[in-house]
Amino acid sequence: MLVTKMDKEKFDNFLLLSSKLTGFPKLDLLGTGLALDYYDLVKSIIGDTILDQLYNAGIEIFSKDHEVTLEEEYIRDKILSDSKFGPVARSMIKLWYLGQWDPLPAGWRAEFGSHTEDTGRIISSESYQEGLVWVAIAAHPMGAKQPGFGSWTQPPQKDLR
Repeated sequence: MLVTKMDKEKFDNFLLLSSKLTGFPKLDLLGTGLALDYYDLVKSIIGDTILDQLYNAGIEIFSKDHEVTLEEEYIRDKILSDSKFGPVARSMIKLWYLGQWDPLPAGWRAEFGSHTEDTGRIISSESYQEGLVWVAIAAHPMGAKQPGFGSWTQPPQKDLR
C-alpha cells in the first residue's frame, strides 16, 4: 500500500507507538522494510478507530520528554493492562520481535469485533528474518542471514544497536 497524505500521520503514530512498545528506535523499525506491511496488517485487523484510540492512550507520554522508567510504567499501566489495548499491544510486540501475528483473544474479538486476517501465522519469510528478536539476542535467524564461514571462532558482539 502506498501511504497517502492522510495516512502518513497515522503511519507515523503507528511507528511511534511501535517504537515505545518494542524499545527500538523508529529508524530501526523502518530498517526492517516491514513497517508499512505491519501497519496495514494491524489496521486491517483492529480498524482505524481502535488503532487511533490506542495511540491516543499513549499520546500524553509520547509527546513529552520523560524518564524511560516513567514511560515504561505508563505503557504498562495505561496500555498493556487495559482490556481493549493490552491484547493488541502484546500482539504488536510479537509481530515486531517474531514476525508473527498471534490472534487476539476470543473475549476481545467478541467485544470489539473480529476480522478474517486475525489468525496466527508467520507474516512472511522476510518478517521472520527481520524479527527484532535476532538483534535483541545478538544472533542470526536460523537458515537465513548466515554470519559467514568460521564466524563461530569470534566472540559475540556485546551490542549490535
